[in-house]
Amino acid sequence: MKLKIPFPKLHLIPDLKRWGVSFIQQKKIYDEISQNLEGFRKIQEDQRAKTSAAADNVIQENETVNTGKKYEQYEKDINRIYLYTIANDIFTFTDAQRQVIDKIAAECPFTAGTAVLKARSLQNSYRQVRYDDEKNCGVKKAKELAVAAFAATSVKLFPNPTTGIATLEFDNALKSKGTLKIYDLTGKAAATFTLPEGTSSYSPSISHLPTGMYMCKLWEGETPVWADKLIILKK
Repeated sequence: MKLKIPFPKLHLIPDLKRWGVSFIQQKKIYDEISQNLEGFRKIQEDQRAKTSAAADNVIQENETVNTGKKYEQYEKDINRIYLYTIANDIFTFTDAQRQVIDKIAAECPFTAGTAVLKARSLQNSYRQVRYDDEKNCGVKKAKELAVAAFAATSVKLFPNPTTGIATLEFDNALKSKGTLKIYDLTGKAAATFTLPEGTSSYSPSISHLPTGMYMCKLWEGETPVWADKLIILKK
């Protein structure tokens, strides 16, 4: 439907009349405004269509993500909800979506990953909850995580910045299978690597990654033990 603007009576636009603008000229001005607004509306519709198409592509990518670990499943679930709602300008959630959000939001963010924080952000739009993560994670788990965080200082990443080749060195070899993930600035996993038990040095294949800043995260088993920024500068 074409957008129409009611043409006002002459006494409602005294400025135009005072400057000697005729009735025909005034009508022409308002017709041009109407056409411009119609053009803006079409631009907005085109932009919404492009955003929706982009969201659909990311949805398909998200569904192909492997979910061997709990934090990976949570990340996939919360991304799915975000892509079907916020990414498509929908700011309400179904009861089923709220159940998933509430469940993930109540988890320990140290073991369940960044999906917990994303879930809490979505949850905050319809319910405000204060979480006690020391209780959620458990005192014993908190101590284990503190030890893991201390051990993280023994992980070295070099060179950084790099042109596409980097190495991780550990003062202490991994006691269990490790998982290294590299995220781009949007939070999307750009690369994932599996490190065997006993690894003390590892050089991930990152030559395919474009110039930019990334976040590297390392898990030993299910426990996050290290995180650091990685900058790639290609010539």
